[in-house]
Amino acid sequence: MQGVFEYMGKFQEQKFAEINDLLKADGRLVATYVNFNHRAPSFYWPYNNIQPLRDFRASLARSLTIEKYFPTSHNWNHSEPRKPLVQALQIPVRLPVLSQYLAVEYFFICSRGPRRSSSTADQHVRHRPGTAVGARTRRPEPAAVGRRHTSRRPDTAVRTPSGRRHKVLPEFYHRSGGGSSVALWPAGLPALSAEFAH
Repeated sequence: MQGVFEYMGKFQEQKFAEINDLLKADGRLVATYVNFNHRAPSFYWPYNNIQPLRDFRASLARSLTIEKYFPTSHNWNHSEPRKPLVQALQIPVRLPVLSQYLAVEYFFICSRGPRRSSSTADQHVRHRPGTAVGARTRRPEPAAVGRRHTSRRPDTAVRTPSGRRHKVLPEFYHRSGGGSSVALWPAGLPALSAEFAH
């Protein structure tokens, strides 16, 4: 899996556990991860899972068995080398100190780790308080399409001498106009509201 886990965000450990459950006994996972410890790291804007390599490796090891890992290449810039001479010098081994600051990405070769028990697997499923772990719960019904959320303004009503009810807007609104042309504006903007009303 190349170029995936940099975009995994908060679902990284969940995906590692799911991959471990899918791997056969003799299966292997080959994954890559960018070395953000590089001397001049490049942060691609859609990345949402940026972390030190040691943290990624520790998270991976909690679900799978890491057989070996090594740099894809070494380069002074944080990109795969393009010059033939630099490409010819590449060797797939970790070099003390140098790899930490010059490795572009890392390959991880993993085999299946310990399988999760059913109780452990249930911990990855969010459940509501008051329900048993693993119990099926109905999702809340989505709001009807087109239904408008109504939140009434704190209007008050007074009776005129003729007995008719008349709504009074709260003091933080001004009102201008009449009939079918009515303007409302915040009380703190009298100059703008007067211009708007006309």
